[in-house]
Amino acid sequence: SQFHGQDLGITSWAFSKLSWRDSPLLDAMSARALATLSEFASQNISNMAWSYAMLSRSDEPLFSAISGPLLPRVSEFDLQGLANIAWAFARFLYRDGPLTYAIS
Repeated sequence: SQFHGQDLGITSWAFSKLSWRDSPLLDAMSARALATLSEFASQNISNMAWSYAMLSRSDEPLFSAISGPLLPRVSEFDLQGLANIAWAFARFLYRDGPLTYAIS
C-alpha cells in the first residue's frame, strides 16, 4: 500500500527526531508527497517542511509545491504549523512573497 499524507508527515518527523538522513528514502517520500500534497492535512504539510529543514534537506520541488497549495488553505493551519513552515522556508532562504504575506 502507498504512504499517504499522515504517513509521510509522521515518518519524516520521526526521521528528523532521530537525525536519520537516508537520501534515497527521503527522495522517495518527497516524490510521493509531490504526487499527493493536495490530500495532506495541514499538520502533515507543516511536519514535512519542518522535518526536511531539521534534516538540512533542501528540496526545492517539495518546498515550491508546499507554497502553492498552501495559500488558499492558510486558514486551516494553526499558529505552530505556520511557524514551522515559515522557519523551514527561512532555513533554506526560500522566498515566496505571497506565502510570506499570507502567513504574516
